[in-house]
Amino acid sequence: MADSELRELTPPPDAVEQGGDEVLRAFVVDGGLSIAIQRAFDEPAIWGRLLMDVARYVAGLYGRESDISEEEALAEILRQFQHEADNRDSGLMN
Repeated sequence: MADSELRELTPPPDAVEQGGDEVLRAFVVDGGLSIAIQRAFDEPAIWGRLLMDVARYVAGLYGRESDISEEEALAEILRQFQHEADNRDSGLMN
């Protein structure tokens, strides 16, 4: 049987101190994406801003924790994002 331990991140310190609304929670389960999400915003375009911010945070992690520069990581993320947008049958949710 696979490891059934649930490994969660801790909330960011400012959210703990000031409160806030969790809008997205994502887990990798058996190699696939499992998410909990709420609409949260009146305009769908705000999700584009949120996802771009997430991409920048992830690129920063690679820049700090690997041999890949932040700029290179962001370029790779954006290339893959475009590929996924162009190919609806790809992705972790399938």
